[in-house]
Amino acid sequence: MDVRGVVRRGSTRFAVDETETSPRMTPRPPELPVWQQFLLIAVGVPGLFWMKTGRVDAFALGFTAFLLLLAAAVHFLLPVDRPRDAPHPADAAKPALRPREPPATSEAKPVHRPHPLDRLAILWMLCIPVSPLAVYVIANMTTLTAGNWRAILGSKVFVSVVLPLIGVLPLLRFIRGPAARYALLVAAIGTLFPVAFGLPALADLIRGPSRDRVTITAAQRIVVARRGHGEEATDIVEVHLADGRTLEANTRNTKLRGLREGPATLTVLRATESIIDVAGH
Repeated sequence: MDVRGVVRRGSTRFAVDETETSPRMTPRPPELPVWQQFLLIAVGVPGLFWMKTGRVDAFALGFTAFLLLLAAAVHFLLPVDRPRDAPHPADAAKPALRPREPPATSEAKPVHRPHPLDRLAILWMLCIPVSPLAVYVIANMTTLTAGNWRAILGSKVFVSVVLPLIGVLPLLRFIRGPAARYALLVAAIGTLFPVAFGLPALADLIRGPSRDRVTITAAQRIVVARRGHGEEATDIVEVHLADGRTLEANTRNTKLRGLREGPATLTVLRATESIIDVAGH
């Protein structure tokens, strides 16, 4: 049964709606505080990767950051776009006092005109989890040498720095209105995260390698403990120097297989802490 009436309060007229004589009330589901939701994602997702693989690599961190970004966007952006007086779905059946709507005006709302470059936003979203993974794959599938370091570092910079910066450009024109600060925060986090994985490669690509006369105090092969498979030796050798630095050398590069304690002249990429050549050893 529908009952409609008018109630006067002061100088404002309100309409009372009662949709049913005994409406079915649905209780609101309990929600965790926002900081607990973010903490659950930040700790739980890497924990699942560690339980399954025995390590937390760049892909696990990238996937976690991607989920955190989506959670932040849903929490901060959607409530701002929702009308402030919009009722909760559980309260929709309650009788409500609502002001009478003012007469419609002839002013038209601004219409968003799509631009062909807006599709680059998809590229930006994909770069958040994929770029760290791509840098990780390039690092593990290639071997830095004195002849190919430019190509390898350039590929890392392209996928982790160039693509995210290009993809975020069309989004800048949407950072306005009441949600501007939250949109700017989401865009900044989503862009800086993949870029951070490519900054060491960018620094070495700009400065180039250096030749250092050093003294090697220890050279130890890195061993990875895989869950359920025991320990497994890798091709990476950790080289400790007398000046306190610790560098990495990939023994797939045949020139680096004979590294041992003593003086040596190393060709080093300082930002990525990698040895690409050795002489006088």
